[in-house]
Amino acid sequence: VIAMAGGYESDGKTATNALLLFETTTGLWRSGPPMSAPRTNAMGANWGGKLAVIGGSPTYGSQRPTGTIDVYDPVSNKWERSLQTITPRAGGVAVVASDRTYVVGGDDGLPSSGYGTPLAEIVAVDGACRGPGLGLGRTQVAGGALPFGIVVAGGWTVEGDTEKVEGLLGDRSGWLSLPPMPTRRAGAASVVLNGSLIVAGGGQFQGAGWVRQDAVEALEAH
Repeated sequence: VIAMAGGYESDGKTATNALLLFETTTGLWRSGPPMSAPRTNAMGANWGGKLAVIGGSPTYGSQRPTGTIDVYDPVSNKWERSLQTITPRAGGVAVVASDRTYVVGGDDGLPSSGYGTPLAEIVAVDGACRGPGLGLGRTQVAGGALPFGIVVAGGWTVEGDTEKVEGLLGDRSGWLSLPPMPTRRAGAASVVLNGSLIVAGGGQFQGAGWVRQDAVEALEAH
């Protein structure tokens, strides 16, 4: 089952609390129980077969972000509020590695972070703590866990939409620059497949607005 929670209504501006579930065996969508509150630009993660919806904003854009974590259990078909929280932000990426979830980047709603924050936090069963900060603050970022470490790619930064990629490798004491994507973009989708980080779609800001991108690119783990 593929789960999608929150986002915008069809007008593109009104936040929703909807949960949609796609049954891969039948190819059909169905509605699940809604979240307790609407949320956009949240970060999603698979917590042991449960959907964790982390942070996000109850309004258009990244204004007034939250730090709460809501968890959907498909067995009980219910939502629960996690005891864990993060620094309020929206538009980052959540990457699960073993028993930890790295919540990286995003926009904390402050005027100074409109181009993204370098903040990285590590959420574990005993709480959340601050991890090494990114070299380049970014929001609307892609990312995933590869065999050699945590990787984030692209996003919206003080430099505009970027192709830059960073990895938290080895002892994970600091982020390193990795080969950049061929296509710069923000707001792309990402997934780890067969040991590669696949980054698809997104947009570039050109002139007066965003231009959608259809590039699908992969960072292979060697």
